[in-house]
Amino acid sequence: MKSPIPDWSVWSARLDGAGDDIDDAVDELIPQALSVRPDPAAAVPLIQALDLARSDLSHADAATALVWVAGDDDIAAVDCLERAYERDRANHFLAPSLLGAIGLLGLRNEAARAGAKRYLLRLQDHDSRPLLVAGAKVIGLLCDREDDKALRVKLSKIAEVSDAGARAEGLQQLALLRFGDALLAARPDEFTDRLREARAQFALAEAAEEMRPDATMCGLLIDLILQFDALELDRQAASGAIADMTGRLRAGVTGLGEVVFRGNRSPAAVQFARNSLRIAQALDAAAAEVARAVRWTWFDDAVTCLARSYAAIRYRPQAMPGQERLAATGNLSDLLLKPRLGPVLHRKVGKDSLAQVVANYRHLHPEEDAVLDGLKALQEAEAEAERNTGYRLSEAKHGKFAALADLLKRTPDELVDDMIVVAQDEKGASEWAVRVGLLPQSSLATRKEGRGMSLPRVGIITALPEEFDAVRVMLKGEKRHRTPGAGAGHEYMLGVIPSLREGEHQVVLAQTMRMGNNSAAIRASKLLTDFPSIDRIIMCGIAGGVPNPEKADEHVRLGDIVVSNGQGVIQYDFGKQTQAAFDHRHAPRPPSASLLEAVQVLEQDRLTGKRPWEGYFREGLALRCLTKPPDSSDVVLDKDEKTVAHPPYSGPLPRIFHGSVASANCVQGDYRKRDKLRDLFKIKAVEMEGSGIADASWEYEKAGYLIVRGICDYCDNRNKDAQTDAWKPYVALATAAYVRALLEMIPGEAAG
Repeated sequence: MKSPIPDWSVWSARLDGAGDDIDDAVDELIPQALSVRPDPAAAVPLIQALDLARSDLSHADAATALVWVAGDDDIAAVDCLERAYERDRANHFLAPSLLGAIGLLGLRNEAARAGAKRYLLRLQDHDSRPLLVAGAKVIGLLCDREDDKALRVKLSKIAEVSDAGARAEGLQQLALLRFGDALLAARPDEFTDRLREARAQFALAEAAEEMRPDATMCGLLIDLILQFDALELDRQAASGAIADMTGRLRAGVTGLGEVVFRGNRSPAAVQFARNSLRIAQALDAAAAEVARAVRWTWFDDAVTCLARSYAAIRYRPQAMPGQERLAATGNLSDLLLKPRLGPVLHRKVGKDSLAQVVANYRHLHPEEDAVLDGLKALQEAEAEAERNTGYRLSEAKHGKFAALADLLKRTPDELVDDMIVVAQDEKGASEWAVRVGLLPQSSLATRKEGRGMSLPRVGIITALPEEFDAVRVMLKGEKRHRTPGAGAGHEYMLGVIPSLREGEHQVVLAQTMRMGNNSAAIRASKLLTDFPSIDRIIMCGIAGGVPNPEKADEHVRLGDIVVSNGQGVIQYDFGKQTQAAFDHRHAPRPPSASLLEAVQVLEQDRLTGKRPWEGYFREGLALRCLTKPPDSSDVVLDKDEKTVAHPPYSGPLPRIFHGSVASANCVQGDYRKRDKLRDLFKIKAVEMEGSGIADASWEYEKAGYLIVRGICDYCDNRNKDAQTDAWKPYVALATAAYVRALLEMIPGEAAG
């Protein structure tokens, strides 16, 4: 039976008249507020309680209860908590508790998050240990929900203070965030690299304090994961090591470790410890089964055991606050299990037998369950291994090849890449590379213009390193490539963007040597010469925006994306200068029809609520630890340097605009020239490379172009530099995410 909701107005009156008995009244109120579902109306008496309570314990309990009941937009509750923190900041018991309360409310209340961030950034090295420890935990809590570069920097400073306890907590929270970064990796190799970084950080945390069982357990879990990642090198040894680590982890969680977690940490830490043991036990079971693979005769039991391990990791309990990023441990199933189990299943079981195992299980268990989902995932892993068979060495030679790569101080993948380059340069060597397994058989059948691999058809050009990196985040299987020849302009990045329609796009990514249309034209021409198969070039990066506050539908703001329309690029510095005026004579260069059609498809889907680029954008921000710059930096100035109000807009961000793009060989910083170009040509953005790209693609005839730009400033020297510095990495990722979504709308080539 549910408890009746109390009359909170009665409690307010009682608190007002409590006098010297105020702590008794507060102590009676708090259980009432916590015994029912969060009721925002209870915030009124709890604010009174926090203001009036006299004992430290009543203060701390009132703050906790207020966080429980306060609404997501309750400013009064935030103000009350901030008053209490500022009043009691010197109190070694209350200040940490109040800072933690503000941080906890900040997980769902923007005003509380802003307040917590303000107080966290003001922490000093000489503050008390309890306050610094609480600050480190709150930073971990907030960055777990929404990463913040400034808070990460502050956490790094806490990890360097002289107090051992505070330093250890700072190191532990940094390590947990890096562990979370690893679990959000897009590729297995990236996952492994980030995991090793996190392991090194946990080692520092463990060494910083005499007893740090949480750091010990996290480090042990990572060691176990890395050991599983090396399972193929020596199955028996790896399985034994994993079993030993699992036993040590079990002892830590069920013995002294859990007591410490309960007493000095948090319920979320207890949950993470138990989840760590669950993951370890699943990996232990999978490793033991793989070690027995040579003796497999009845596939159903063996494969079902592996599927149970997959499901045990994939489907985890809901995370508690402060553990959302670490709840991504479910990604281990795809980043770790599938890449390691797929080849084993392909070699030992095969597609047909695996399908029979799934059918047998489905017959015995008609209802869909987690194990059946695991079996389906293993089928996907086996199919992926089958597709990649042509690129892999035999199992018997794998260890020797890994040792050779280590001797040459190369990774196995780098060594294979080097051998492929050598093989392709030798006469008749492509056939040899296929015969020894360095190239797939299909490379001979799909050979074009004397080249072995499937040929790229999409080129993406950027002008800045931040733009290049943003596009690189969106590629799969990227690797560097250098074309022969003297001088510069030979470095490229090759990668893949899958198509949602069919096949995939082989992409060539290049960066200009410098900003400007001349350099862009040279780079585009070089790209088209080095890769004759390319028929689409996309210029992707940042630009100055052209605001129009008087017309809300045309008002471009910082963070928005501008895509060139059918008018293409306006080269506004090309023309004839007379004494009276400048006569613009730019030649029309319409963009690629197929790319414009893909833009049209995205726009059609956007009107139904589909914005696929947003997911890639969020992933990119998480990978690069970026957040949206503050709205306070998004300022448009009038001629008197007064701030112009932005017209209201409540839709999703970033906004996508389609319009003409102005281009010239100069950095535009004159707001009067900007507005003149807007009124003359209806432009939405101003940049420095689009015209060169358009000219190069037009002269090569067979290649079309498109300009996609993210807005990082307003072409106004009065505040341009500050805006560009703040918004450049953010909008570069937004633009790259849109380009990925755009290419997904276009059918690609069959994967070779």
